[in-house]
Amino acid sequence: TDRIVTKPSWTAYEATPGQIVIDIDPQMAFGTGEHATTRGCLRLLDEVIREGDRVLDVGSGSGILSVAAARLGAAEVLAVEYDPDANLNARENLAHNGVEGQVRLVEALADGAFIAAAGSFDLILANILSGVIRPLLPAFRPALRQGGRLTVSGILQRESADVTQSASAAGFRVAREDREEEWWSALLLPEE
Repeated sequence: TDRIVTKPSWTAYEATPGQIVIDIDPQMAFGTGEHATTRGCLRLLDEVIREGDRVLDVGSGSGILSVAAARLGAAEVLAVEYDPDANLNARENLAHNGVEGQVRLVEALADGAFIAAAGSFDLILANILSGVIRPLLPAFRPALRQGGRLTVSGILQRESADVTQSASAAGFRVAREDREEEWWSALLLPEE
C-alpha cells in the first residue's frame, strides 16, 4: 500500500514519512508480500485497522499480517498457526520487526473451539484457503466485538460466490472486495 512496504531484511529501502517498512525473509512459511492474497489482505488491513484493536490472525504463516497489524497500531495480536516450521519463521519475523511484545504466537489448529475459547476481537484476519474459511465463518461471527471486522483472503475469484453465500448464512455481508490476478479478498462485516 502507500503506507506498508514489505521487503527482505537484506534489501535497503528508504522509507518516506508515514511509511511502515516490514522485513520478512522468505523461508518455508507462506506470506512474504509477493503473493496476491497477502497483498489483498494487507490492503484491506491498512484500510480497516484501528488504534488499540485486538486482532486474531488465523493461519498466520510467516507472521506478516500480525507484524503489519501491530505496526499499524493494534494493541494485541493473537497469531495462530498449526505448522511448526512456519512458526519458527514467524518468531524470527516478529523479533526482527520488534513486535514480539504485541504479538502472541500460538501453535494450534484454529478450529471453532479454539476461536470460541480465544475471546473476542476487533479484527480477524484469515488469509487461508476458502475450504478452511467457509466452515470457520460461524465461529468468527460471535468472536467479533461490536463494530468488529473480518478480512478473508486466499480465495480464488471463482470461489468468491460460494464464500459470499457462506458468509451471508453466518451473518456477514461483503463490505469491500479486493481482486488481483485470480484471487479475491474481502472485508466482511456482521449484519446488524
